Order: sequence, then structure tokens, then C-alpha cells
Amino acid sequence: IYTGSALVLPGAGPSGAPGIVQIYPGLCDARWPECKTGTLLAQAVPADYSDQLLTNWTKPLFNPIMENVQRDPTTPWEEATGEWRLRTFDGEFYGSASDADLLKGKWYRLGAGDPKMWPTCECPSFFPLPGVTPGFEIAGLGRPWPSHVQKLSCEGHDWWMIGSYTLPNRSAPGNFSPTVGWEDLFKPQLIDAGAFYASKDALYPSKQGLERRINWGWAQVRPNSTQSLPRVITFNPRARLLEQAPLPELEQLRGSKLVQQSAEVSASAPLLARLPFRSALRSETIVRFTLPQSNAILRVGFSPSPHFAWMESMGFSGPDVTVTKVPESSKVYGAQYLCQSSCEEDSGCLAWSFVHQSATCHHKAAVEEVTVAQQSVSGVKQSLPPLSCAVFYEAVESKRDMEAICGDIKAPLRLLAGEKSLELRIFADATFLEVFFQNGRLAMTVPYAPPISSELMISSTVETSAEVSAYAMKSIWVNEEYVRKQSRVYPRSVDLWS
Repeated sequence: IYTGSALVLPGAGPSGAPGIVQIYPGLCDARWPECKTGTLLAQAVPADYSDQLLTNWTKPLFNPIMENVQRDPTTPWEEATGEWRLRTFDGEFYGSASDADLLKGKWYRLGAGDPKMWPTCECPSFFPLPGVTPGFEIAGLGRPWPSHVQKLSCEGHDWWMIGSYTLPNRSAPGNFSPTVGWEDLFKPQLIDAGAFYASKDALYPSKQGLERRINWGWAQVRPNSTQSLPRVITFNPRARLLEQAPLPELEQLRGSKLVQQSAEVSASAPLLARLPFRSALRSETIVRFTLPQSNAILRVGFSPSPHFAWMESMGFSGPDVTVTKVPESSKVYGAQYLCQSSCEEDSGCLAWSFVHQSATCHHKAAVEEVTVAQQSVSGVKQSLPPLSCAVFYEAVESKRDMEAICGDIKAPLRLLAGEKSLELRIFADATFLEVFFQNGRLAMTVPYAPPISSELMISSTVETSAEVSAYAMKSIWVNEEYVRKQSRVYPRSVDLWS
């Protein structure tokens, strides 16, 4: 189900326990009288709760629940009256009077919302304002806070609108409007400045048993897109925005520590940290700068390491893209340089090996490891583009929004008066980076493949201190038994019937 939404509903599971209802857009023949839009809404429920994986689902016979609609239904939310509501991407609203009616598929049309309150955008979501970002609590403001968040996907990006929700008329869509004293938050705020779209949020329990809202996005990156890391959404009232910090449990994926360094850095004396071969492809890097007393450009960069540019008696494992016989007219030692330069000019080549005995040049698009090869000279391509992420810091009390960049992606980063440090946290996964500034106050999904031989460079245009930690990342994959043992947001059938 590509654009559907699920909810945990009391009474939807076995023996009246909570269960899952999935609401999704179905396709129909636009020639049918009740299918002018070509789309309908339908419900599906798990067919067998005794299977913890919920592999099989069923569509009740009462389907469809609504006809002549558009796609992208939100997760339904429950009003104080007990009514359930949802909206689709075109700003139309639908309701179900109670838990029991929802379970029976009884829905009705409420009409179109005011487009100034409910813009037409893909993949909408609507939820109560999340909890406060830890460490940024504010007391005694003397005015109401916003109550809700509307998330939208428009113009190639995802956005948040923060405001107040009221329901003056039970037979019509509610009002979503700016909150007094927080009017600036109603203007759409960018969720991720990079290649991130069509995100989906839901409530999940924390390890402490508390609720938290987690957002996942569609990372539009090579080769065929993927799902972003999970991000915990919180409200920072001091910064007047929503933050999205990487899920704390991601620290469980940390493998070996690759780098742990601290130093005074400047433009002429950057901190250089060479990462082990291939480790940058799946890694986490955390850099913390002490904010200087004057304006500065604070930068973290990836670039090819010259350490692997030329290696005698070494080779690379992995399949060859091309194997070329070097012309006999080339001198023995000149042939090695021809092989190296041909790789630099080949857009599909990441590494090269020249084998003396056969006088052949091997181009490789992927490399698993460095191997001993007495008859070879090998190297990693050095013309791969470097990438840097930077913050253009202005040491002015009245200045709050600083320009932040990663490659060609730019966005404002809000810093607060009194903050003494700047953190960049960078997750790399083969073909892209997820970059979090100030623990998620700004996020960027950046298409970029770190070199298989990478070097970190941390610098500042004025002298300041910096700390860098880097970790290899373990695989996310687990076995089926592990998944079956995890707790559920609904009771397991074994608990119900034992």
C-alpha cells in the first residue's frame, strides 16, 4: 500500500482487543458511475493475528468506504466527540462517527477545507504538537501554544505548518489557523532541504514506555531510492520550530570506532582524519565546533585519501568493469601511469590495477578489499569530487539564522543566543548522506557517494576547537525470529488466548 495510512483501533483485534486498520486508495474504472476520479478509499485488516509478522491481509466485503475521492489519505485522528476524521491530498475531508462505525467501514463526506488552511498537497499528515525538545523547555509564556501540526509534500519538498485547530461545526472541516503569538510558525517550514519527500509519521513507544512521533522519508537517491533514517519530532519553543533528531536507538548500530580526535583548527591547520578503507561508505561522523567570538566558516568535508592513490604490490578484490591490454609500445613503467590516467578519465571507474605479467589494465566500479598482489600496482581514483558541509557563522547576538550548505544544497540554520557549540552529525550510506545540524534543527538528505578511500577534513576560517568521532555502521538487517520477539503496539494473539 503505497499511499495508505494505518491506525491502531480499540476493538479491531481478536476478542475486542486493539487491532490495526489500514485505509488506502484503490483504483477503479473511471467509466463506472461511482468512479469519476478513478480512485476510491478502502480498508484492509490483518487476516491472522497469530502471525506476528501480519503477512496476510483481508479486505472486508463492505469496501469501498468512499467513492469519487482522491489519493493520499492521512492517518485518521480522533476528535473529542469520538468522531474519526481524515483528509486526502486535495483537501477533502471524511468522517466516521465512532470506533464501531470505523471498524464497519461507515464513512461520510464532510466537504472541502479552506485551501488557506488545508492546501492541496501530496502525502498530508495532521497530528497534535509533539513534546518539547529536551533542554529547551520554556515556562510562564502567558499565552497559548499551538495545538497541531500539518505536514505536506509540495514542490519537491516536505513542509510543516504549525497552528491551532478548532472544530466549530461538527458537519464541516475544522479550522486550522495561526496561533496568537506564534503566527510565523503557520508559514510552511522546510522539513529537509535535500532529496527527501513524501514522509510518513506515526506514534511509536520509546524504550521508557513514552509516546514519541517518528518521521520516515523517501530519500530520492541512487540507485532506486530508499527510506531515510527514522527521526524523532519534537517542538523547540525557543527556536520556534520543529526539530527532528536521529532516533536514539541508531547508536546500537555503531560498530568499531574509526576516529576520535580533538584539536584547535583553522584554515591553515585543519584537522585531518583518514578513515579506514571503504569504511566511509557506511559510517556515522559527529563533529562539534566551539563557536568562535568572530565570524567564521565552520566546515566538515569528505575527499579521496591520497594514501590509496598508488600502492605497489597490491590489488583490489571485486569484478572488473573493463580489462585492457596496454600497448607494447608503452614502456613498462609508463604503462602503470597510462592505466591510472585512464581510470581518472573513465566515469565508471573507482579504482584501477595494472598487472605487470599480463600488461593489462583493470578498471573496477566496486571494490571489496585491498589484497596482496606481487605483480600489480593499484590505486583509488583521485578525481572523485569532494563534498563539504559548512555553516557560515555570524557572531552577532541579533543574528539567529545562519546559512548552512552541503554540496549545492543550502538552507538557514537557526542558532540561539547563548549557544556555545555547533554539531554536525553525518550518516553515510553508499550513495547519499543524511546530515543533521544541531541535533536535527536542520536536516539535509544529500546525494553523494563517499570515496572508498576517504579523508575527513575539519576546518574553520578562524581558530577554534573541534572534536570528531566516527563509527562504522553495522547492518540494519535482523532475522525473522528477532522480529517476532519484539513488542507490539497491539496485543499478540498468544497473550490474548493463553
